[in-house]
Amino acid sequence: PVTAHPTPGLRSFTITADAEPANGRRNHIQLPSAAAMLFIRDTIPDWGRQVVNVLSIRRVDATPPTPLARDAMIRHAVSLLDKAVSASLGFYEGLWGRPPNQLHPYVRDLGWGMLASNSFSLADDEALVVTLDPVSARYLSLQSMDLWMRSIPYDVHMSSLNEGQAQPNADGSFTYVISKRDPGVYNWIDAGYNDGLIVARWELLTRPAEPKSAVRELRKLPLAAVAAALPEIKRVNAEERKQQLAHRGDSYRKRLDE
Repeated sequence: PVTAHPTPGLRSFTITADAEPANGRRNHIQLPSAAAMLFIRDTIPDWGRQVVNVLSIRRVDATPPTPLARDAMIRHAVSLLDKAVSASLGFYEGLWGRPPNQLHPYVRDLGWGMLASNSFSLADDEALVVTLDPVSARYLSLQSMDLWMRSIPYDVHMSSLNEGQAQPNADGSFTYVISKRDPGVYNWIDAGYNDGLIVARWELLTRPAEPKSAVRELRKLPLAAVAAALPEIKRVNAEERKQQLAHRGDSYRKRLDE
């Protein structure tokens, strides 16, 4: 079982994982015969107040596993590396094979929310305006990356925003401006580069996924036209941006320090 111990004072929870069906067990994951790993994502939208869960893993089978011989371990490691590289290259080729500056959400395997990812290509004086609908997601995020899907340092750059960090529109949707240069809007996603990747995630959905409704708008504009095109979007000056980045850095460090 995997046991998580959240912030002191809050309750813990236990997840069990084995080859058998749940049969009434709560928080149980059935592992198919081909399963090789468990993937754990700790979603933390509020950087300033939420801290990471502390995880412990305990094997309950009384029979200890038979250790692999050295040669078998090497073959297994090489096989895992080969699969990881092939899967990554296939994912990148899929991204690079699409026209840039578009987002088409899809439902993730096992109903794990929705994802939209694609490349962008912008001149120094251009911006992408993106409006996303949460469509019942309790966690919504948009972030920029380089062409190899490496995150732009998000403690010192406005390279990601989740629903708790961004300013919503009056109808509950979120409008972001993606650009290399600061457009002076609160919901700025720092592109970091002229060419890179953008990824949007919808998680913790409370209703069936609605990928066709998730991206309301995506358009490329001259940076100078953003203010006129988005008259109601919250704007920031240089000092306000400095404060926003300082708060972001403080929240990031608090999350890790805990």
